[in-house]
Amino acid sequence: MKLFLSRLGCLEILHNHWNTFYNNQSQSRSWGEICIILVLAILFSATCTFFNCLNMKAIELMLTAISILSGFLISALFLLIDKTSHREGKEFQIIIETMHNISFGILLGLCIIVFSFIALLIENSFLNSILSFRSKIYLLASFFYFLLVFLFFHTIFMIIQRINIIFIEIL
Repeated sequence: MKLFLSRLGCLEILHNHWNTFYNNQSQSRSWGEICIILVLAILFSATCTFFNCLNMKAIELMLTAISILSGFLISALFLLIDKTSHREGKEFQIIIETMHNISFGILLGLCIIVFSFIALLIENSFLNSILSFRSKIYLLASFFYFLLVFLFFHTIFMIIQRINIIFIEIL
């Protein structure tokens, strides 16, 4: 079982992504930046959940965007793997951190697809008649869906900025 879980490697991807949030001056993790991102993600999720923004059309639109952007992430990952040869020091570190962010973005994309499926199952299936607590489960799934969407797009912007740095300053 341990071998099976170690092959999934989700915790390592999470750990490596959050390690890219550091302050160069203090040489430590930037907890303030992490807290701001998480607070904004929670506020965005709570607002979207409160106003019941999750519907079939929104899910279809988001899944299309996530699919296209995930394809971009996979392409960028292969491009960066090609650029890691003959790099060392700070240049190599930026490329590796970008690769960690890309891996996290792909993982978020997969999680968004799963939460979309869960939300659609709860909203449009026979579970409505079986579950009397449908609204609580649906609200929780909706909250996590929007939380993941916020983190996904934040990660996309991080990756785009890092790729810009790689192409302008390194290459």
